[in-house]
Amino acid sequence: MSSPQFILRKINNQHILVPYTFSSNVDYIILNNTAVKIYKLFFIEKLCIDDIVLNLKKIYSSINISILKDDVILIIENINRINKINESNPHSNNSEIINFSIQRKIFEKSLADSKIISMVMLELTYHCNLKCLHCYCTHCTFTQKELTTKEIFDILEQIVESGCLRLVLTGGEAFLRKDFEDIYIYAKKLGLIITIFSNAILINKRLIEIFIKYPPKIIEISVYGASNETYFKLTKDSRGFDKLINSLNLLDSYKIKYSIKTFVTQQNKNDFSKIKELALSRNVEFRHDEKVINQINGIPIPSAIALTHFEVFQIENQEYIIDNKFILSNEDKKNSFNNNKLFYCAAGRTSCLINSFGDVSLCTRIRDVNYNIKNNKFQLIWSLLNKKSEMTTSDNFNCNLCDAFDYCSVCPSVDFMSNSEKHNEFCSFAYMRKLTNEQNLNF
Repeated sequence: MSSPQFILRKINNQHILVPYTFSSNVDYIILNNTAVKIYKLFFIEKLCIDDIVLNLKKIYSSINISILKDDVILIIENINRINKINESNPHSNNSEIINFSIQRKIFEKSLADSKIISMVMLELTYHCNLKCLHCYCTHCTFTQKELTTKEIFDILEQIVESGCLRLVLTGGEAFLRKDFEDIYIYAKKLGLIITIFSNAILINKRLIEIFIKYPPKIIEISVYGASNETYFKLTKDSRGFDKLINSLNLLDSYKIKYSIKTFVTQQNKNDFSKIKELALSRNVEFRHDEKVINQINGIPIPSAIALTHFEVFQIENQEYIIDNKFILSNEDKKNSFNNNKLFYCAAGRTSCLINSFGDVSLCTRIRDVNYNIKNNKFQLIWSLLNKKSEMTTSDNFNCNLCDAFDYCSVCPSVDFMSNSEKHNEFCSFAYMRKLTNEQNLNF
C-alpha cells in the first residue's frame, strides 16, 4: 500500500493532518511539534526510520536512542493506522475512532472558545435538475450573478486562513456547476473536510473518478420517494427514482461513503418507511425532517405540501421514542438560556452560510442579517456574525421556565426573527411530547 497522503494544517497554534487522497472515518489527527517533524521526515522527505532517529537525537540528546526509535515507529504507525480504518467497509464504525474523537472534541472546543470558525456551508448555485415542491430556493427568481470560479477560490482561501475545518457544498444542486470539479479539488487541496449535499441523480463515472481520487467525508443524499410515481409528484422527474438507484449502485460499487435523508411531505409520506428501508438495506445512515421553512424570498411553502402537526408528531413518535420516552439533548440550550443567551446552536458561533451570490449569513434560516464577501473580508464578516450570535434573550423570554422545556426543540431563528406563530408551533410539539412521556401514549 502506498503511503497515505495528507494536508498538514496549523489552526490556533495546533498542527493537524487532514486525509487528502483516501477515505477515513477519522476527520483529522492532531500532532505535536515532534510528530510534525517525524511526519515531514518520513512521509515527505522519505527518510528511513534510522535516519529519522539520528536526526531527532540531535534535538533530544538525553533520550536513549532505542526509546526514540520506539516513539518514531509508534507515531508513524498511528498516522498509517487511520488509512486502514475504512478499508473493509466505508460505512463501518471502528472502536479505534474513539481515541481520535476525544482529541478532536477537546481541540474543537478550544476553537469555539477562541471564536474560530469550524464549518462553512457554501451554496454553489440555486439552479437544480429537480423542481421539488417544498424547496426553499428553486422557486425564487434571482437577478444577481452567481459567484465565479475565481471568487469561490478566493472565498475558500479566506475561510481556510480563518481556521475553517469543514466545508459543506450544496445548492440547488451542486453538481450542476460546470466548475464543480475544480472547486471541489481546490477545496480538498486546501485541507478542508468536505461534505456534499445532493439529490445524487447527476452522479456519473467522471464524478466517481474524482471521489475515488479525492474522497469526500460523505455525500448526504436527499431521497424524495420510493417510486418513480412519487418522485414525479414531488420533483416533477418521472424517472427520478430509477436515476437515484443507478447513482446509489455506482457509489456502492466504488465504496464512496454516503448517507440518505428525506424530507417528508404530503406527496411522499406513504413512502417514508420504504425510504428508511432503502437506507437500512444499504447499511447507510438515515435521517429525516418534516418541518418546512419559508422560501428565501419569505413566501411560505403551500400548506398542501406540509404535513399537519399531528402527522409530524406521529413520525416523531415512531422514530424518536426509546422505552416510551422522547430522547432530547437540551443541555447546551439550557445553559445558554439560563445565561440569557439566545443562540445555543452553531450559527454564528462555529458556523455560517455563504450563498451563491457571496452573501454571508448566520444559517439557512436566518438570512436577513448578511454581509457580502465581495465587499468585505471573511474574517471581518465572521467577527460581525459572531457578535450577532451573542444576542441576549428579550425581557419577556421565559422558555427556560416552561415545564415542557425538556421536550422542546425550538430553533433560535424563531425568536431572532420574532416569529410568534412559529414559536407557538414549537410549544405545541413540546407539550405533545410531554403528554406522551407522562401518560405513555401511542399515536
